[in-house]
Amino acid sequence: MTSTMNLAAGGLAELCGRARPELACLGELAAPLVSMLGVVEQVGTGRGVEALGEPTFALDVLAAAGHGVDPAVVGRVLDFLRAKLTGPTSGPGVVAVAAAARRPVTVAEAVERYETTALMLLARNTQLMYRPWLHRLAKAHGREDPAVVTAGDLKELIAAHVVGVRERGHPGVITEEQGVTAFRALWTYLGDKRWAAENVAMRLRKPARQETARRGWRPHEAALARHLARGLKRTDPLLNEVTLCLSERMALRKEEGDKVRMCDINWDRAEAKVHGKGGKIRTVPIPPVFLGVLGTYVEQRRPAHIPAEVWQRSEQRLLRHRPSERFPEGRPTSSKRVYRLMTSLRQAAPDMFPADELFLHTYRHALANWCEANYSRTMARRALGHTSKQDPTDSYLSVTLDQLAEALACHEQHLLAADPHHQPDPPQNNDSEEVAA
Repeated sequence: MTSTMNLAAGGLAELCGRARPELACLGELAAPLVSMLGVVEQVGTGRGVEALGEPTFALDVLAAAGHGVDPAVVGRVLDFLRAKLTGPTSGPGVVAVAAAARRPVTVAEAVERYETTALMLLARNTQLMYRPWLHRLAKAHGREDPAVVTAGDLKELIAAHVVGVRERGHPGVITEEQGVTAFRALWTYLGDKRWAAENVAMRLRKPARQETARRGWRPHEAALARHLARGLKRTDPLLNEVTLCLSERMALRKEEGDKVRMCDINWDRAEAKVHGKGGKIRTVPIPPVFLGVLGTYVEQRRPAHIPAEVWQRSEQRLLRHRPSERFPEGRPTSSKRVYRLMTSLRQAAPDMFPADELFLHTYRHALANWCEANYSRTMARRALGHTSKQDPTDSYLSVTLDQLAEALACHEQHLLAADPHHQPDPPQNNDSEEVAA
């Protein structure tokens, strides 16, 4: 290994300039140290970092500082500078330069490193939420040292974007909260890497959320939504119904419904493997009536040249358009199709579906409330796929898959009882068989 690496340009004065932001981040307690660092920089003008190894340099700094200066302050500053320089020396008075004293990392470089490492460990939706804010930060302060970026800089960056959102008619509360969360996560990473001495993003306040108007679907509203979804013009009625029922009957999030594949459905056991948030996988029972709808739907999507058993084991996405000449195996739906579907339902019945109350996600609200009212909170958590242990009792209580299947089947009957368009299966009449016997 090379014995020494000297700062060719700038020398000791440049090292002091790079050390100043780190001391400044410590606040008022470091004010005497920052002031003394200026004296060291003045005395070290034109000198190299090897001056830190000279016994008389500390005396020169003490003399330049004037009377009444605590020598211990001088010693702390010089020790701090020496700490940024480490490694074996090759001769008297020569100090090796460590990575900390080399060119400091810029905000743009730190963001790029964060995006390709720590950010990739987070959930996909979290990545999508954080990444725009990281790019805005890199664009505004990309050439600066992360240590010199202040909480005020971050507030201005967030405000510049949120104000624009509000001017377009949106409240901007969620957007502001996302910016604060993204910067807090980034600065935690910068602190772990010792690229920033303080997590200045923790000084940012999250905006207070207004009380939401969202609520769960009522049975007659859910029935109307299914009826309208089947009759929307220039759409796929069965695809619309399956899209709604994945959330209505099985409490799947939009992202979870998008990830369901043909092979994830176990037709014999009436179950589906669901890929949830954070990469968690859970098994969700399929209620019997919806299972029949799914069977018709999957067969309708099956290409003519593929056998049914092969199609059911394929890794093709469940939510897809029917086969066509251009797409012989069909085409997966886009992520925006759900939003267009909900918009069409609101336009078809604006009085029944207020824009700020009912969404695809609020099907989960309805199912959770019904499970808690008719079974237990543990059943509601199991149906939603919530696994966090909020209370020690949660570690002891559990719900079996058979119990969940029974609850979801009862919930399905509760919904269908309010649907005037649903035709229940006729009861089986075994009288003729008994007479024959």
